[in-house]
Amino acid sequence: MSRILSDVWSGKTDALFRSDIRRSRFQIALDVLHAVGESGQASYVMRTSELNWAQMVRYLSYCMEKGLVERIGKHYHLTLRGERVNELYCELREIVF
Repeated sequence: MSRILSDVWSGKTDALFRSDIRRSRFQIALDVLHAVGESGQASYVMRTSELNWAQMVRYLSYCMEKGLVERIGKHYHLTLRGERVNELYCELREIVF
């Protein structure tokens, strides 16, 4: 049995979110949305999403193209669509983990 499954089954739900596990692009985009929802500062988004500056800019640009995030001055904000996606992500995470 893998160490991850062992940890999850023993009740350590944060085992799926450790930094030593590769995240999908989808998961990274959701992490960026969640970080923008908490604080629109680029440095906070970068730090909490565990991305370097170039990666963060690329994911924020993608989210802006999809209409999930908008930039106002130096800060990023979730659009209504982005807020809805973030809410669904949080609900799903509560149900699954």
